[in-house]
Parts: sequence; C-alpha cells; structure tokens
Amino acid sequence: MIRLDIKLDILRGYTVEGKSKRQLAREYGISKNTVKKYIADFEDSKNKLITEGVDVPQDKLIEIMVEKPKYDSSNRTSRVMTGEIIDKLKEFIAENERKVSMGIKKQCMNKQSMYEALINEGYKVSYCSVNNYANALMCKGKEAFIKQTYELGEICEFDWGEVKLEIAGKIRSYRMAVFTSAKSNYRYAILYRREQMQHFLDAHVKFFEHIGGVYKTVVYDNMKVAVAKFVGRHEKEATKELKKIALYYGFNYRFCNVRRGNEKGHVEKSVDYVRQKAFSGNIKFNSDEEANEYLLSVLTEINDMPKKYLEDKSPKEVLCDEKEYLTNLLPTYDIAKDTELRVDKYSTVIIEGNRYSVPDMLVGKFVFVKIYTDKIYCYYNKKEVAVHERKYGLQEWTMTIEHYKTTLLRKPGALGGSLALEQMNDRLKNIFVNHYKDAHKDFIHLINLIANTSLEQVYKAIDELREKRIKVNTSNIKVLVNNTQTNEYYTTKTDKVNNEIEKNSREALNKYASFINNQTRYEEVSSE
Repeated sequence: MIRLDIKLDILRGYTVEGKSKRQLAREYGISKNTVKKYIADFEDSKNKLITEGVDVPQDKLIEIMVEKPKYDSSNRTSRVMTGEIIDKLKEFIAENERKVSMGIKKQCMNKQSMYEALINEGYKVSYCSVNNYANALMCKGKEAFIKQTYELGEICEFDWGEVKLEIAGKIRSYRMAVFTSAKSNYRYAILYRREQMQHFLDAHVKFFEHIGGVYKTVVYDNMKVAVAKFVGRHEKEATKELKKIALYYGFNYRFCNVRRGNEKGHVEKSVDYVRQKAFSGNIKFNSDEEANEYLLSVLTEINDMPKKYLEDKSPKEVLCDEKEYLTNLLPTYDIAKDTELRVDKYSTVIIEGNRYSVPDMLVGKFVFVKIYTDKIYCYYNKKEVAVHERKYGLQEWTMTIEHYKTTLLRKPGALGGSLALEQMNDRLKNIFVNHYKDAHKDFIHLINLIANTSLEQVYKAIDELREKRIKVNTSNIKVLVNNTQTNEYYTTKTDKVNNEIEKNSREALNKYASFINNQTRYEEVSSE
C-alpha cells in the first residue's frame, strides 16, 4: 500500500502537471493499474458531483484527494473465525447471561476462559480473535446519565471507605464513615475500627448532631448493615436497626441499584476525596482520638472552601441555608447493643473474643451488657458494676484489680503475677512495688480503702508517713485518711457555727438599733 503523500503527488502530477499514467507509474515505481485506479476514483467522484447539477464543493474534492489509501476488504471472508466457532462463543455468552440472572455473576466465563475452552475442543484460533469477536457480540451502547437537581435539606448520601493508619507504631485498618449533602456537598467523616451495626448507627447520630438536624432522605448502597435481604431482583428490605433509627429521627431511606455507584455519586467521590486530602500525607498518630481530631480539622478546611458550582459559596454556607429545611433534632439515640452474658470462672464476660472483668462475686451469674463503639457497660440488678474501654483485637483481656478483692483476700499470693496487677493504674502499681511487694494481703485492704476514699488521699497519707519516717502500711494510712476527713468535717462544722453566730449577732444589733431610734423619737414627741 502506497503512502498518502505519494497518492497526492500522483493526482497532482496527472491533473495539474499533465503527466501520463505510464510516466507516473515509472516515476514512483508502482503498478500502472494502481495509478489508473486512483485517477479513476478521483475523476468518477468529480464527474458524479458535476452531473448531479451541483457545483463541485472544494471541501469534497479535498476530502477525495487526501483520503488515505486503503484496500477494499468488504468482500473478504474470515478464514479462522468460522461459523462454528462463532456459534460456540454465542453459547458461552448466553450461558453467562443465564448465570447473571441467577445471581452468580462472579462465576461467568471471561474471554480467556472462552479461548481456552475452544483450544481444548481442538479449534485453532488466537486469543486476539476470540477477544475481538466476543467484544463485538457483547457490545452494548454506553449508558447515558441524567444530571439531577436537589432541594435544600432534601438528600444526603452515606458510604464506607477503608483507611490504613499507623497508630502508636502499629499499622491498623480503619473504616471511614462518610456523609455528603447532595445540595451543598458538605462532607462529614469519622473513623471506626469496624463496620458493624453500632458503628453505622453511631455515625448517623454524630452526623445529625454535628449539623444540628436531619435530612429528609438518606441514600445507601447495598451494605449489609443497611440491607437485610433482597426482595426480588431490585427491591430491598432495610435492616431492623435502620428502620428503628429512621423512625426515631424521621427520615426516609433509599437504596441505589446494584453496581450503580453513580446513583450516590456525591459520596462515592467524597470517600476518595476525603481520604486523599486527609491521609495521603499524614498517616502517623498516637491514638484513634488524635486521628479523628485531625480528620475533623481537614474536613473543616474542605467545607470552608468556596466552590464555583455553589456560586462562590462554601459548602458550610450552603449548609447554613439548608438548616431551616432540616427536620428538628431529637435527644441522642441510644445506639448500644444490649445482651445478657454469663460471668465465667475468671470473673470476665466475653465479647467478640475479648474478655472484660466484673466483680468476682458475680462468677456464674448473668450480667446485662451494653456495647457501644468505644465503651462496654456491665449491670447487675440494674446497678452498674463495670465500665471498660472496648477492645478490637483478638483474645485481649481487660481487667480491673478492684474486681478481684474478695478472691485476692483468700489467695493473696496470686496477686504478684496476675494480669490484673499488670493492667493496674500506674500510680497504684508504684505503691505496690515500693511498699507492698511482700504484703499482698495488706495491699488488698488498701484497695478497699481507696474504693471508699480516693487515691489522692492515700497518696497524701503515704507522703506524710514517709516524711515522718513511719512505716507505710494500710493501718497507718487509714488513720491519717480518717483524721483528715474528721478535721475537714469539724472545720466545715465550725465554719457553719461561726456563720450562725455572726448572723444572730447582726440580727440582735439591728433590733437594738431599731429600739434606740424608736425611743429617741418618742422622747422628742413628749417634750413638744
């Protein structure tokens, strides 16, 4: 095939310079028939336009002249992709469509599998041919999208995103809950260690309280914390917890179609945008709280930035306009998961593989537990008996030494190597190491004393004993603590008595002064 520039030179040589076809063929070293073909095509097109009675447009002639030379492949037949192979490909594609309708899309044959199946059946065909024909057979028109408009306070969207951070030197995976207003594009996000129902509900509560109201509709994808089950191919049933919180706050919920993230495109982009802005540069933090505080500061900067599509207003300013259209906020919704658990022989309850201590008198009994995203509360007979920070590891133990007072009094030797001692308050641990290393039972009595008074009072008593070079033990500490409380009582009582005496004295003096004044006026009247 000749180049385009040679074709143009041939046409110019024949029409402008008057060269013969034979001369042009010899000059460019090509077949005389090829030269004849290009000249004939050019003249036929030109004559056709003229015979139709229309002046020859310049752009048409230019188009004919500059058209790239090409072979006529319209009459070619495929030598490799026979009708039998094409029928096989159609069978594979039909089977894939059947699998999709059954909900097993991930087990459909891809084009590589189709190619391998044809080779195994003895067909000689290349992967490139299979790929091209399969694409042609499965070709669908591109989807068109319709731009939406939104009213103030109408819709917000919710989604999860994954973030990996280095917390106190350890890499941890977090789930970032993200809300985005469809109208103002105002963004709110918070980090959690899990993507469980409590975290899902807690994110809603915190978002509603953050903006001071509730949107009329919240849009979700098909996340398991929001969708309980599919009813038919397109209908979904919300989870019980989503129904409850929606009823409490008075908002509607809507689910987008499967694999249609564009139906909540604001939050889809927001997850990537917030993650990029907040954690593309800084991933090291000392605690979860520090990471969330940093995230909130980044969101504040994002929401304060004016946007052209908001007519040079910031998302925060548009949110202020939305607030009067939001549903009024109700008191905080209780997102806790309630359960009843039996206390095991270690005086602990097991929650998601982690153990939390309760008072040892409850071994074998059932306690009522409220599980929050960050705290664990334990109750017995409607009385709070333990509060712990929630753990997200595996087989972690959280123990409070005060919960084992009764057991340690019977088995004081078990204190030294116990996990409860290891997890004890640092200040209390220092007291044990410095003064009670060989007096475990006496230390248990000290814990009882601290429970009835305070650690600060005990620390002051220990400092006073050390200054006076008196032995530090629970009996001596108890004497000083009780004396301090007695002195405080009498000081308070004395101050109260003195105040009463002063008050009564003032009242007596006022009465006496009033009597003197009345007597003087009486004498003056009598003398007149």
